[in-house]
Amino acid sequence: MASFDCADDDWKWRALRYAQHCCVKAVEYGMLALGPCLIVTVLVLVAVEIYWFLALILPRSCEIFSPRWWAHAAWILFLAFNGLFNYASCVLTDPGAHGSRLYRELVAA
Repeated sequence: MASFDCADDDWKWRALRYAQHCCVKAVEYGMLALGPCLIVTVLVLVAVEIYWFLALILPRSCEIFSPRWWAHAAWILFLAFNGLFNYASCVLTDPGAHGSRLYRELVAA
């Protein structure tokens, strides 16, 4: 009768755990590298949309630098600023912090 010895397969388990650890670290560092790339992508897309609207679309609907043009331009810049402000707020907010003074004050109220 053959005996079962865990020590024979121990190196396989250690190799598997090491491979899992390497995969987890690769995904973690990949996400850390991907974050700034996505932030820059959003900023570039919004800047290009603003340029396209102000340079290509808006001049077709009204005369450049007329009061109507300024009203449309101000509205687009207002929307773009608010969108980017909210995006920046979402990016910079820590999703799991419950130890801040503001959080404790809001919970206590």
